Amino acid sequence: QWLAQWERDFATLRIDHTRSHADLHPCPHDFQSLRIWAKVQRRESELWHMQYIDRERCRAAGYSGPFVLPGSSLFLDFCRSLVERYNLNPLLTRGHVQSVRVLDLGGDSPDGGSPCGDSTGEARFEVTLADGRTFRTRRVVCAMGPGPMFAGMRANSPWWCEELLKSMPPRAWPGRVCHSSQLVSVLRGHGLATSADAAGGGGGGGAAG
Repeated sequence: QWLAQWERDFATLRIDHTRSHADLHPCPHDFQSLRIWAKVQRRESELWHMQYIDRERCRAAGYSGPFVLPGSSLFLDFCRSLVERYNLNPLLTRGHVQSVRVLDLGGDSPDGGSPCGDSTGEARFEVTLADGRTFRTRRVVCAMGPGPMFAGMRANSPWWCEELLKSMPPRAWPGRVCHSSQLVSVLRGHGLATSADAAGGGGGGGAAG
């Protein structure tokens, strides 16, 4: 499911609206499409007006808006409409990536064997999942964040947080000081996650050619 983790995090953390303004969204056609979609769906009331911002100073600095933030439900429903419009569901495959291998296509390729930039459409990578399935694709995008799901990746914390951790005994850390990427799992461990989050499954990775 597309945006499954976003949906669970919105529900668990009770996030009413996005942090970014209404023109920052995944629609490739028009930057105003979310606002237009909200108007067509008669859901303009779900656009939150920015209250703590000096609009005149923003305009003087070169930013003229929009000054509205999409509500969480509005944003998720808009993204679902994009998935349906562009028929993206068949392109999503859930699984754990075991390996990514660069295919050896020899020296006959138009770009001299470079893994990227092939204009012929020929697959350049082979992605193997933990269950044995393999996919061949021209490009691989690794969108990974910090946290317990990604071994070896460090969650960066501000300097004052690191100083605070040094002053606390290790047994006092869990649930009291954590990175935002760990917050949902901490809330779930304390029984504070919502029913929507508790019922949801884990997110997955996908590869598409």
